[in-house]
Amino acid sequence: MQRGRRRATTAALPTAVCVVLFAHAAAAGTPIAGYTDTPYVTGLTAPTAIAFLPDRRLLIVEKGGAVKLFDGGTTTVVGTIGVCTGSEMGLLGVALDPAFSTNRVVYLYRTENDGGCTSATDRFNQVVRTVLSGTTLSPPQVILSGIRTDNGNHDDGGLRLGPDRKLWVGVGDSGVGDFGEPGDSTNPYAQSLSSLNGKILRIELNGSPVPSNPFFGQQSRRGEIYAYGFRNPFRIGFDPLTGVPWVGDVGQNTVEEIDRLVAGGNYSWPYCEGSLPPGCAQAGDVPPAYQYAHGAGASVTGGAFAVGGSRAASTSSATS
Repeated sequence: MQRGRRRATTAALPTAVCVVLFAHAAAAGTPIAGYTDTPYVTGLTAPTAIAFLPDRRLLIVEKGGAVKLFDGGTTTVVGTIGVCTGSEMGLLGVALDPAFSTNRVVYLYRTENDGGCTSATDRFNQVVRTVLSGTTLSPPQVILSGIRTDNGNHDDGGLRLGPDRKLWVGVGDSGVGDFGEPGDSTNPYAQSLSSLNGKILRIELNGSPVPSNPFFGQQSRRGEIYAYGFRNPFRIGFDPLTGVPWVGDVGQNTVEEIDRLVAGGNYSWPYCEGSLPPGCAQAGDVPPAYQYAHGAGASVTGGAFAVGGSRAASTSSATS
């Protein structure tokens, strides 16, 4: 996985508010003019995702499996989830149930370690359900599993509750066949509708496929799939005015892209990286809403949402 400085644009996207969280240590980048970096929570170890509770306390998950609660002054460990931590695996995503205020349900995305962590045949990425009672997290209950971890990287882990009250899950392509220049990669999963990898999934709160999903009920196609053809779509965001979902997909060597998600859309990985090589897209593919050449080590790894009608975009950045 590549992590690095994200560029800003004023041409293609609505105004965005971004939070960037990293599974590996990174040096802070230089904010663009008009923005500053201000630490809010310190003393963390490889934080990967956050969720604000209704009372504005902050739930933080760390790559190694710790779940922490920050109340504005003190950080408390409320639970530790068993995970594999090699490469980019670990505890990678968090979202709250729409009825959290009454049921206290929390959803997590993790690389499970039940069968051991040394072999990809014994470990899978999962979405699990747990309950936060006071400052104690209950043992996880698996609601979705079978997400491959072949090379240990490109696990993704983006987990969001959408305005439709469904869980949206970003899943990476597992790192298989990713190499070279645009058009060289040969990943077998991102284009396969029988695989969960390289996809944006949309599931019910119990983990089952949503009946309105584009491939629901179709033979040899996974009903959880909302869109496909992704490499490592890190973070999902929703326009609060329209509900439209957006995602940033991390590129290989050349191009980073930001995509507007449409049901059943094919986003062209691995035969395209962004819109390269020229003419790579196939009939019906969805082009990036915006793309940029990442240069020396830069990648789009942040989550964002649109706020209003301006045509500018703000970003957070870091360099590896």
